[in-house]
Amino acid sequence: MSGPDGIDHNDGDPRLPDHWPIWSIVWEGYLEVPSEGDYGLRLHVNNGGWLEMKGASGGLQTIVNCAGGTSFEGDCDATVHLTAERHYIRVFYYSNAPPGADVTLSMCSR
Repeated sequence: MSGPDGIDHNDGDPRLPDHWPIWSIVWEGYLEVPSEGDYGLRLHVNNGGWLEMKGASGGLQTIVNCAGGTSFEGDCDATVHLTAERHYIRVFYYSNAPPGADVTLSMCSR
């Protein structure tokens, strides 16, 4: 949602500081897991982001939290046990230093 100054605002997400002139993107989709096992998930961001997946109860759980911050660029990792099926995921990322933000989600078997 854009405010009167034309800058996106956090719209109430507590992970995004109110004082930053930021914008954010949410991507939803499915992660196709070929076989049951332990997998490493990596989120590479410039500024920050996080990855959520549905847990056993059906609610979303934060799996990778890359809090980041001004001038941050790096990787945040987690290892999870996944069953062989499609898993709903949601990736959030944000930038407080437009014009761009980068995010890369990668997965490898452990």
